[in-house]
This record gives sequence, structure tokens and C-alpha cells, in this order.
Amino acid sequence: LVYLRAGMPKDLVDLYGMDAPMFELLPEISNVTGSINLLWQVRQESAKLGWPRLPIAWTEGPFFPTQPGALTETEQAEYQVRYWLMGLAYGVEVFSSGVVPHDSGGYYGAEHYGAGIIHRMPLLHPKPAVAAVATTTAMLCGTDVVGPVDTGGLTTYCLAFRHAADKSMRYALWRVHGTVDATIK
Repeated sequence: LVYLRAGMPKDLVDLYGMDAPMFELLPEISNVTGSINLLWQVRQESAKLGWPRLPIAWTEGPFFPTQPGALTETEQAEYQVRYWLMGLAYGVEVFSSGVVPHDSGGYYGAEHYGAGIIHRMPLLHPKPAVAAVATTTAMLCGTDVVGPVDTGGLTTYCLAFRHAADKSMRYALWRVHGTVDATIK
């Protein structure tokens, strides 16, 4: 936003960039430094400055480490999908570095950027995040975000998508913790 305030010519800007690694930060947490809700702030500030609603490119992150003391492999898979869904809802169109192929070769720096969805060499066997990424991609391919759906619960989320070709609806539902019975009408 600094560049926007400094008088950057609007015709030279195609999208906004975001650097937010997230690491072990719970996706749904709000009002803390570095949370995904900063995307809302980007939208608000750019509108106040008279800038158009441009796509957002998430150029750095999100990264979800599974080294000892970090996330479990199941949490990594869940966080990956939930951050993608929330990013899409905020208008992120480019996720350029959020899926790291495999863990780094050693533990140096591995608590951050060594957050692969496949185990380190020489093992190279997949973590649950591989299936989560594949399923999310398959289900959302060719869809556009419609928006959030009110679930009536503060920790139950639903995001609606419409398939561009056949106009069918798809829904992503998740909870922060636990389970709940859900019915879609």
C-alpha cells in the first residue's frame, strides 16, 4: 500500500502482491499480525485510495512445516486447504509458492520453508497434504467463488463455488475443531 499512496500510476499495476508465510498460524484466527485477514485490509485501503479491485498474488507462502514441534501432518493438510479456500474468498488468484514439494534435506531452517507435502530425501513418501491438495484442485477446477454461506455457527465455515461451464454449485465446509452434522438445502 506504500506504493499506492506514493502515486504509482494505476495503469502500471495488474495485481496486488502478498507476502504472508503463515507457518503454524491457525487459518481462522483474526486480528493478529500476519493473519489472512490482512487481505481484507488490503481491499479496504486500496478502495479508500481509489484503486480498482485487482487480483491478489500470494507470492510468499503459505508454508506449513511438520517438523517436530510444528504442525502434525494432518494439520498441515487441513491448513493447506483452509488457507487456499480463504485466500480464494478474499480474491487471491495466484498462489505462486504455497506448495513446497518436499521437506528440506536437513533440519536447518526446516521449521519454516522446509514445509513440504512430501517427506525429505531419501524417503520421498507423500504426506496427507498431497491428497488434500489433489482433492481440492480436482473439486474446484473450473469454478468461481460465489461467497461465504452462513452456517449459523461461529466455528463452522462454508464457501460456495459455481462451476463456470454447467453452473452447478459446489460447497466447501469445514470446522476449526470437532465435527458437526450439516445439511445443504
